[in-house]
Amino acid sequence: MKKILAIILAVSVVLAMAACAKKEEPVPEAPASAVEALAEDAALGEIIMAHFTDKVNSGEYKTLEDLGNALCEGDHIPFAAAGMPVEE
Repeated sequence: MKKILAIILAVSVVLAMAACAKKEEPVPEAPASAVEALAEDAALGEIIMAHFTDKVNSGEYKTLEDLGNALCEGDHIPFAAAGMPVEE
């Protein structure tokens, strides 16, 4: 009687562990850049932030001035440096 009870308990433990096992879900691949991850209807702020993130992660800009100039050269920001006169 004890052997039968021990076998039933062992089988139930094995089945419980098999039922509670975690299934691995495939991890979606992250896009290569933040710009690629943007939605079609992304706001201008999201576009600027994505370009900024990509430029910072590229590591090619040594100073903040270089990075700022690169961001202003993008076609997503209508920027005209000579549009407003600066007084001394």
